[in-house]
Amino acid sequence: MARTKQTARRIVPDEFRALLKPHKIIVRGKARTEYADKKRLNGISDGSNFVEYFDGDFKDKLEYGFMSFEYFEGELYTVTVYQTNQSLNPQELHELGQYTQGQWSDGIGEGFEQFPRNIDNNEVYISPWYNGQEITVNQMESENFQ
Repeated sequence: MARTKQTARRIVPDEFRALLKPHKIIVRGKARTEYADKKRLNGISDGSNFVEYFDGDFKDKLEYGFMSFEYFEGELYTVTVYQTNQSLNPQELHELGQYTQGQWSDGIGEGFEQFPRNIDNNEVYISPWYNGQEITVNQMESENFQ
C-alpha cells in the first residue's frame, strides 16, 4: 500500500515536524546609492542564486537565495531571501550572514557597483555592501511554501 502524505505526517513526531518544513531566512542591510529617488530602485535584482556558490557544511539545507533591493521608510536595503528545507542553528545563521555580505561585496553584488542601471537616462550605481554595514539575519517558518 502506498504511503500518503497524510500518513507520513502522522508518523513524524511533533518535535521533529518543524525541522521538515521549509523556512525563510532573510538577510538585510542598508544599501548605498547617489541616486536621489531610491524608491525607483525597489525590486531591482539580477536573479543570481546565492546558493550555487555556497560551499559551507550545511549547503544541503539551503534550497535557494536571491538578492533584491527594497525601499522602506525612506531607506534602500539590500535583501537576500533564502529558502531552506530545515532550520539553521545560530552558528549556521551567522555563517550564512557573513557569506551573504561577502557576496554583496565581492561576488554577485559587485556587478551593481561596477555596471550601472539605466534609469531615466541616468547611470545609477548601487552599493549592496559597504564597510561597517550592519545586517540582520532573521529565520522564520515559511507559511506560504507548499
